[in-house]
Order: sequence, then structure tokens, then C-alpha cells
Amino acid sequence: MANPKHQVTWKGKIVPAFDTANKALKDVIDIGRTKPLTPDMIYAKVQNQVNNVLALLAQIGWVKK
Repeated sequence: MANPKHQVTWKGKIVPAFDTANKALKDVIDIGRTKPLTPDMIYAKVQNQVNNVLALLAQIGWVKK
């Protein structure tokens, strides 16, 4: 709401990207409860989703590239 010109991008791309990243983090947490995880395993599961969120936020000027 702070920047209405990005509202469509925010609702259509960024919110779903956060949702996907959060689900990936939850999956890693659930796996970690049943077996040991290494940092490499965690990065492999979530890094793409986190990078996607950051790229979308950079497109609208919310984070620096």
C-alpha cells in the first residue's frame, strides 16, 4: 500500500514468491526434525526461492541489487 504503482506486482508476484519460499523453509524445518541437515542441503532446498523473492523486491526498488 505504501507504493500503489507496485501493487499489482506485489500481489501477483511477490506475495506468491514469499509463500513459496516460506513453504520451502517449512519443508526444511520438517525434514530437520527427522534427520540431520547440512547447510548445503538447506541451501539446495531454499536458495532459489529466496533469490527469486530478492530479485522481485529489487525490481520494485525495495532492496538493492
